Amino acid sequence: MYADDKAEAIEPVVHESQNSRRMSAREYATTRLSTLKPPVNKAPNPIKLLMMLSGKQWLFFFCGFIAWVCGSHACSHISSTRMLSGGHA
Repeated sequence: MYADDKAEAIEPVVHESQNSRRMSAREYATTRLSTLKPPVNKAPNPIKLLMMLSGKQWLFFFCGFIAWVCGSHACSHISSTRMLSGGHA
């Protein structure tokens, strides 16, 4: 097979974005309405998902959880201190 044969066999591909025909707003909306409804997939079993976590991922989770608990404790402590002191900082 020669280079000339390959050139004749390959046809240019025209993508949808290169199409020169203009669409009306109604035509555009009707083609896009089907994409607005999300697919309904069955929810996976959460126990199986938790079993898939690695040790490192569990450590990241617990590190974030401990930081969240410490932050909420500090916030509630500051709020209760302000209430006891009469609302002044």
